[in-house]
Amino acid sequence: MRILLIDDEAANGWKEVLEKILFNNEEINVALDISSAKIKLEESKYNLIILDLRFGESDHNTIDITTYGGYRVLKEFIRNDFYNLNYSTPVLLFTASNKVWNIFDMMEVGADDYYIKEHPDFADTDFSKKNYLRLKDDKIGVVTKLLKLGEERNKVWQLINEISKLTNKNIANNNIRERINDKLKLAYGLLFRKTTKHE
Repeated sequence: MRILLIDDEAANGWKEVLEKILFNNEEINVALDISSAKIKLEESKYNLIILDLRFGESDHNTIDITTYGGYRVLKEFIRNDFYNLNYSTPVLLFTASNKVWNIFDMMEVGADDYYIKEHPDFADTDFSKKNYLRLKDDKIGVVTKLLKLGEERNKVWQLINEISKLTNKNIANNNIRERINDKLKLAYGLLFRKTTKHE
């Protein structure tokens, strides 16, 4: 299993905490900034990406989420192109921000779920326990669900890539090729989008 933690604070204990608590001491990969995240995302396919929202002091001095490091990584390097190596990889937002609008905006650009990381000095015992159990539970926890979702998505994503390559190779008409590829992407999106209770 390949896990990537993209967090400027990963070297300050978060890497070890996640390895111990969630992945049975299995080593996870780390990117501490946007440029190293871009390289790792282009070089390797991951089963799960754990992504912080804010990178560094500049992100803490603004309220414009579109400038935050995590938002940019998600939008520009993961979900920006269907054919990106990690397009189908589930993304867990891993943030100290409990602002619902930030979480919503990240989900809108492609995060699959979230975990609010707490500083021990400010942790609320009841919330902290529920927050942790929601993440960790081996049967219904967020990590288990996301890893399973990733397997399902990846199978379909690989199949669509194969069909797209054959389409591009065997169909001369550019308009027809584009229409087929667009419909394949649309089918992927419909298959894995979250539906509301009303729907």
